[in-house]
Amino acid sequence: MFIKEIFIEKDDQITESLTFRPGLSVIEESNELYDIIKLILGNNDSRPSFCNFSFKAEVLLEKTYYFYGRKNAGEGTFDFVVFSDAQKDCTNEYFYTIKQNQELDSSLFFDEYKKQNYPNRLLHYNDLFKYYPNGEFATLTNGYGKTRSFKGFMTQYIKYFKPIKLRDDKELYLKLLPSGKFQVESPNGGVKVNLSEVENVLYHYYSFINVADFWNRADRIRNMFAVKKPLIVSSLLECMDESINVSEVLKKTNSLDRQIIIFVPKTAHLLEYNVIMR
Repeated sequence: MFIKEIFIEKDDQITESLTFRPGLSVIEESNELYDIIKLILGNNDSRPSFCNFSFKAEVLLEKTYYFYGRKNAGEGTFDFVVFSDAQKDCTNEYFYTIKQNQELDSSLFFDEYKKQNYPNRLLHYNDLFKYYPNGEFATLTNGYGKTRSFKGFMTQYIKYFKPIKLRDDKELYLKLLPSGKFQVESPNGGVKVNLSEVENVLYHYYSFINVADFWNRADRIRNMFAVKKPLIVSSLLECMDESINVSEVLKKTNSLDRQIIIFVPKTAHLLEYNVIMR
């Protein structure tokens, strides 16, 4: 799945025009744009708008889909329709095509990272009796989470996970413990280290990236034609300080074989990321 273009109009004027990359794009934050992307990914429940606006978007799957939508001030959902090249209403077809399980969809966003608890996601999957005692995980994953295939893949993923260096100037590594918990340790291991504030953000972020990688691989086992949705990241780069090599963070992010959209504050200098501009 590739979000190719989005245009936003207010008062009959195009106020935002973006052409995205198949890989990594870093763009200025925008509530309207964030909510439009959520809709494209299958979630029409967003924050009430402060103004009237409309949008057009082009999305590539096995064919091209065109979104046309509008949200009025005070409303939290869009009125919209999705067409194909043949100008046929494909709204139901589109959302059927991208439909996935709730747990996978919840792992597409890096935002309020402490609430999202990415370091412990696989830990919870690995002990369903403790963390999902009433069978909730099966419901969240459309039954996939209770299959032998899923459990077998998880075992192999944990066993063969390769540690990731947290930052290039310190010997700190993100490791995946046998329990399924992501933890930052020294090279010798065995001792949990005290992290600075920015290191803690990186810890959660790299856990997020690897949870996304886990679901990408797991879903491909279930369905080789599964849609690989974009990852949406906010509240990341503005948390980095001068001690962090941001280009290395972006390089690791871009190593994933999927579209990734990172939002940064309007005060950021986008040119330093060599990314798309409005």
